[in-house]
Amino acid sequence: MAKKEKDTKEILKEDIKKSASFFSKHRLLTALIIVLLVLIITGAGAKLLLYVDFFLGKDILVTLDTDKKHLSMVHGQEQDIIFEAKVRTNPFCSARCSYSFKDISDDKVMGQENFEMSPADPFKKEFTVKSPDTGEGIWLYRFDMECISERSFFCHTSEKPAKKSILITIRYNLTQKEKSLKQSLRSELEELAKRKEKLDALQSYIDEAYSLLDKDRDTSSKGKLDQADSMLKSFRVLWERQKFSLLSENVDEYKKEFRDTERYFTNISHNIAAEISIHNNKVKKLEEARKTLEKLLPLAPLKPKVYSLAEDFNKKQTVSLAEEIKDFSSEIYRKRAVLETEIQLDVAYDAYCSITSECYAHLNISQRAEQDSFDISTVCSRLEQAKEDINSSVNLTSAKQEVISSYLDAIPENRMNTALIKDILSEGAVKILNKTCIDQSISIFPLKLEKINISIPKPSQPDIIFREQGLTCCVFGRCMECCTDCRTNESLYPVVFLHGHAVERDISAEYSLTGFDKLQAQMEKDGWLDAGSITLHIQKESRHLSLLPVPVTMKASYYFDAFRQSENFILVQAKSESIDTYAIRLKELIDLIKYRTGKDKINIMAFSMGGLVARRYIQIFGEESVDNLIMIGTPNKGIVGNIAYVCPLTGEQLECRDMNADSLFMKKLNSEPIPDIPVYNIIGSGCKMDKRDGDGAVLKERALLEDANNFIINGTCPSAAEPLHLKLTDIERYPKVYDTIIDALET
Repeated sequence: MAKKEKDTKEILKEDIKKSASFFSKHRLLTALIIVLLVLIITGAGAKLLLYVDFFLGKDILVTLDTDKKHLSMVHGQEQDIIFEAKVRTNPFCSARCSYSFKDISDDKVMGQENFEMSPADPFKKEFTVKSPDTGEGIWLYRFDMECISERSFFCHTSEKPAKKSILITIRYNLTQKEKSLKQSLRSELEELAKRKEKLDALQSYIDEAYSLLDKDRDTSSKGKLDQADSMLKSFRVLWERQKFSLLSENVDEYKKEFRDTERYFTNISHNIAAEISIHNNKVKKLEEARKTLEKLLPLAPLKPKVYSLAEDFNKKQTVSLAEEIKDFSSEIYRKRAVLETEIQLDVAYDAYCSITSECYAHLNISQRAEQDSFDISTVCSRLEQAKEDINSSVNLTSAKQEVISSYLDAIPENRMNTALIKDILSEGAVKILNKTCIDQSISIFPLKLEKINISIPKPSQPDIIFREQGLTCCVFGRCMECCTDCRTNESLYPVVFLHGHAVERDISAEYSLTGFDKLQAQMEKDGWLDAGSITLHIQKESRHLSLLPVPVTMKASYYFDAFRQSENFILVQAKSESIDTYAIRLKELIDLIKYRTGKDKINIMAFSMGGLVARRYIQIFGEESVDNLIMIGTPNKGIVGNIAYVCPLTGEQLECRDMNADSLFMKKLNSEPIPDIPVYNIIGSGCKMDKRDGDGAVLKERALLEDANNFIINGTCPSAAEPLHLKLTDIERYPKVYDTIIDALET
């Protein structure tokens, strides 16, 4: 037995000697074989490790920074902005990248480029931005970077693009010179607008006067007024566009033309006033003539011309006829007409008595001198009676002269009618029996003309108003008035994307923000401005976004914390905390977002564990700051089974502990009703998980939330590495998710 063992040892020694002899003779070949074996083993291990990294989420990451984000500038001012980007990827991968620098306000691309970038060679680009030449408000630019890893033997990648954006806001203002010019121009323009309203009042006066005077309108004044109105409106356009220099040049020239127009209107109004005065004088004379005729009408039976004048006046109411009536009325008046006929009858009766001895009773001359009653009807009756009593064949001429002489001798002096009777007797009283009292009835027509009593109306308040211009915000090529008081405008509440649990604890928190890229891009097409990401800062940031008249979307991470060090703040990744801690960070993020956007509330769109963070935030701090809560793939009742087992092996311990269905955190979270706000819960279905239905990471039954608006998305899990859970935010593959989100935000 011992001999046999000795033989075996001898054989082994001999074999080793032979092998050593072989390797000593073939050293180079031996070295090559060893190197090859090492490379094979190392390569396979490296490939395996790189694949594991890819499986856990380490695909490609882009970081982007700039030296300026929020600028304040005046018209014509320029500033340079530097953007610096870095890419983090598998060292065996090469990254194909592209950037686009876009003028969001003008909706045009200012620069773009495709290039390759490696982790060791950061990208840097400088752009010059210029403040708008007019107005005041907010102008927006955005730098977008997108990179894709190219697949190779050692490069495991989904070739899914990684995106990063930085929104640049510019608050642009007037120069000091423009501010002074604006102030002086406003006073001048408002004064011109008031003077133009005076011209409008004059034009109204002119139109009314022409109508009352029955004259054809002078269209020249209307044309000049339209020209003044058109010019002021063009000034208002320049004012609203805040082109003050151009406006100043035009106003100076316009003021000269305006003064000429005012003089033209003044001359027309003076001429019209003169014509109205002439017209009113005519009306006055005609009215006086009409009143005179009305007084003369009772004398018409004794004075037929009164009838003639009345008939003429009714036919033609002219100034010359009025003058004739006036002249006639100065000669004829009631007392004389009656007394003249009475005395003529007295003379005739006394003359007839002296010839025929047939006498008739009547008042003597002394009584006539005292007579104070003069009735036409009475004297007409006497006249008709005398025609019957006195024989017309008797010649009374000489006898009448004797009677007249006796009357002149007998008339008493200084009586009421003495002078008038002497005047009547001096004219003679011969043809009395040929007189006839005409019995006609006639009335005087009203005047055809009326007095014009108009005045220039009080000017109205100017309809062309040069208001203080508000701030202008231009977004997507459309300019609107900035929103200066929109704190409670629900349609403008910002949307904040919250990521979920990071599967691998050592992976950068930046990776967690890439899952909403497609969703954020599509929402921008539908009107929500992509404002990039927001990071927790200690100091307050610009509030430029609060003025925008469109809602914004932001990506936010509760995996970062910050603290102040001297004059600076330090941002650190702190992703190994409990969900309660994340909820407190979310409080700081929401306060910062509300401050930056100037809104009282926000909309939260949370993925996976982000939904738990959001719910816990609301449970601790209340729902006053949240308008809508939208959750996607959230394990509202915790994780169980294999997922709960695997979670802490690669992910953070505290997060996985809190998400466990039996954890104290989950019990506390679900011990109270859901928030009293709209809660939309999007749930994945279609993947077998421990013989139950789910999205590959969260069981359907564990995602459902009572009293919430639950929406089921049916899908598939192609492999364990590609669960539906991670695809729920892929709105191209699952458009129902996007439709549900938009409906929730617009309801």
